[in-house]
Amino acid sequence: MKMVSQPTAEQIREVVDFTSVSEREAAILLKKNQYDLQRAVEAYFNDPVTAAEENVVVDDTSTDARPSMSRPNSRADNHRAEVQDLSLDHTQAAANLSQGSADLKRAIELSLQPNVNSGQEDGVLGAGQQFGPATRSYYEADQWAMTVPVSSQPKTLEHPPPSKRRRLEGEPAFLYGSKETGYLAPLLTIYHGIPLAREALLLSSMQVERYTHNPQWWTGQDNDNHASVTLAVEGRVDRARLALLAEIQCLMAFLDNSDRSYGSVDVLAQLSGLKRYRSDSSFSQLLEAWSDAAVGQCGSEQLTHVFSSTAVKADDKSAISKAMVCLEPLVDRNHDRTIVDLLDKTVWNDSLESLDDIWFHHCAEVFTIRMWDAQNREEPLEVAASPIWYSDRYLEERKAESRAIRTKVQAIRKQIRSLSNLHSRCQFATVPGRNSLRVKEILKAVPEATTVVTTDRYIYDNVADEPNDQELGHLRLDVLAVMERIEEKISMIEMAKDELRFQMKQVIQQLTMPTDDDKPPVHKYMLMGVSTKPWITYLRRRSTDLLGIEAEDDAGAPEWQWWRTVWSYEANADPMMGPSAREAVGTHRSPEHGSHSAPHTVTKVSEAEVMEAVQSEHPAVVLVYGSERAVEWKATTLSEALANFVAEDNQAFARELQEEFNAEGPGTPETQEAGAWADLALDDSPTGQRLAHQLAPMTIHSPQADGETSLGGGHLSEEDKPPPYNAKPEGQEQQSKIALHAEEMMQKYGQDQPGFNP
Repeated sequence: MKMVSQPTAEQIREVVDFTSVSEREAAILLKKNQYDLQRAVEAYFNDPVTAAEENVVVDDTSTDARPSMSRPNSRADNHRAEVQDLSLDHTQAAANLSQGSADLKRAIELSLQPNVNSGQEDGVLGAGQQFGPATRSYYEADQWAMTVPVSSQPKTLEHPPPSKRRRLEGEPAFLYGSKETGYLAPLLTIYHGIPLAREALLLSSMQVERYTHNPQWWTGQDNDNHASVTLAVEGRVDRARLALLAEIQCLMAFLDNSDRSYGSVDVLAQLSGLKRYRSDSSFSQLLEAWSDAAVGQCGSEQLTHVFSSTAVKADDKSAISKAMVCLEPLVDRNHDRTIVDLLDKTVWNDSLESLDDIWFHHCAEVFTIRMWDAQNREEPLEVAASPIWYSDRYLEERKAESRAIRTKVQAIRKQIRSLSNLHSRCQFATVPGRNSLRVKEILKAVPEATTVVTTDRYIYDNVADEPNDQELGHLRLDVLAVMERIEEKISMIEMAKDELRFQMKQVIQQLTMPTDDDKPPVHKYMLMGVSTKPWITYLRRRSTDLLGIEAEDDAGAPEWQWWRTVWSYEANADPMMGPSAREAVGTHRSPEHGSHSAPHTVTKVSEAEVMEAVQSEHPAVVLVYGSERAVEWKATTLSEALANFVAEDNQAFARELQEEFNAEGPGTPETQEAGAWADLALDDSPTGQRLAHQLAPMTIHSPQADGETSLGGGHLSEEDKPPPYNAKPEGQEQQSKIALHAEEMMQKYGQDQPGFNP
């Protein structure tokens, strides 16, 4: 079925400039007039009242749809009928209609494919058509559809050898997920880099006695924590909530101290405590599930509201408040040029006739935004983000100032509309009994008409009445003069509109940046993370070593550094399970990156590159801002149980490295590539140091005993590392240094530490 084309953004903009109608009405005018600009404008001026009325099916998701605010389901009140629905349901409904034809076409194509793997067992005859199982309790009668047949066997991701997935000195670890997990992994990775968000997700008020470790947990295989976690202090227990909170605690600990470069969120994604939340909005699913679980398990303490904002809509009679955990605004590509434009429209959505009275009673310490295109077009959003953002203009405490700003903007927009109407009158003329015509075309036709008059003499009965050449020449000059005056007038109108736009831009920028006036904005937020595609994440981290060990040559380095993490072939991957460490030895060829290549990259990037990626990398972007309080929050150490959990995983990783080393041997060509094993003790990973001294398997006690800060891991600087374990000693001094380092490592990771609970 052929899909109906849509008017282009340029066509809509021209109709708006000529007629001053809304973008939605402009789209209707174009559709009703076969997308012809002149006919659409003429139709409006011939009948301004009904010309833009909708009598055809119009997809207005990108022209006049109200952006959504996501909020926890459990916080819904009894005023739902009094407040506009700001959920994703109404913004996605129209967009889903446009996908219907494409989905039907795909279903038909799949049904005609002769060799589709249906997951059928060997020896069973006839696959035929396959329909999905009826797993829900109720189905709409008109919503039955064919499903894509899939194999019942999960695909296996071949991870590279352990030596290719070690966490290097100074690099952040990150999380990845399957295609179905969306932005779950990037969000948790970004939140971990914000000290207050990390503190909240660790939820120290919920102390777990012991976490059961599965050696393949990091690959996303099922873990038994949901069945074996017990609280250290007796209290209220909801097993689904407990499993969700405990799994997130483990992921935060993993990002703190893991010697691995990456880990999976697939275990978390499969928990019932997460899956039961709004499957139509997987983005807000995590925050809604965690917020409800944290409040339900630990009560309404301060840390459980780190991600929550409260919006208030007030009128003369009442005020209604709504809680939300993130914003998910739709981008209007014609008008949303900056993050301020987008948030102004999302929070207020002012018109030329009225101003919305909506404010933030409380703005989250960690403020999360996902801006997206409801029509799923492939073009980038081209919305400019800001590294620093101030929330003051949306807060109730600055209500009077913000309303004054919006009133000025509204007045300027009215002036622009008046100029646009004048511009239209200079462009079009209404001829009685005919449609509107372009003035320029009418005037251009006058000289041609005079030429016809001079040649067709039979028109005149009296030769004396014929216009002479001199009169016709004057007429042509008069026409040209009129056209020049019209062009000058149009040019003056455009200049006036540009000046008004500049004034409006200056007004809009108030309360968005520090100024010299008496009341500058004070609620400062810093952009701490960005995710464009769900497998590409940008992280802001402090440049200095988190343990306070700073190299001399880094003394002049900037305070912050941006990192870009990429899970290279996540876009084409299905839910995966990783092989065991022993099975991975010798079978570590990546399907897309060749032998021994890692499926990930972690690189330093500049802030300018991050800002460019926001505008040009993907048609949906996640932004996470942290308040000054959230960013400067003092990080605490892990609990003993969490430290033991990540230590067990590090021991398992050390054994994987040892198995790889034993399998390859020091004399194979593999070990000669870039000194894969020759300088293992000087490698950037603490696991490499432990492996060099053959201290695995080992146990580890809590870093609290050593007074260490858990955030960022215990990576050593170059001067504290031992010499290569396979280097020939040249004197007792070098031997003493190796022995001293081995003794220190044994004290830190030795089995006789009382802090470890097997």
